[in-house]
Amino acid sequence: MNVEIYRTDDMPPALRDDLAVWDSRIFQEEGDLWNWETTREWTVVVFEGDIWTSALQLLFRTIRVGEYPLTVGGVGGVMTKPDFRRQGYAAAAMHKSAEFLCGKAAFGLLVCAPEMAHYYAGLGWQQVNNVVTFDQLDGQKHAFPPTTGVLIYNCSGEVWPEGDIDLAGLPW
Repeated sequence: MNVEIYRTDDMPPALRDDLAVWDSRIFQEEGDLWNWETTREWTVVVFEGDIWTSALQLLFRTIRVGEYPLTVGGVGGVMTKPDFRRQGYAAAAMHKSAEFLCGKAAFGLLVCAPEMAHYYAGLGWQQVNNVVTFDQLDGQKHAFPPTTGVLIYNCSGEVWPEGDIDLAGLPW
């Protein structure tokens, strides 16, 4: 197993295209209510030999937690090809991404389906119960349902601020 971090724009085009196809298969559900951030600066890819098995994307953004501006490393688009699931590939990508984002931000932040929160908690992410709002293309603020998994990775030992989370842009 080999884990690589690419600046997304500098990835080999064939790999970038293949990841985009899989991303649309896995995440683009018919009738999805939200527009999602598509500009993610970094991509973490796990390989077994020459085959990519798992990937995720990272972005860095200043959000607001309560009245406090906070730069976070956002993790999104975590995916593993079906034949490689439950073999530690996504965990390897998450560990590598945590190392990387901790060099650039005090916290990591990810939003996930409720049934996935336990998985990320097992990798050292901590669930928070803040309301999460985000922008949409209609110019309005929207909020994730309260059952949505919202987890942070504490890189700094700082205390996570109190208050609602405003992603200050599209969700990732």
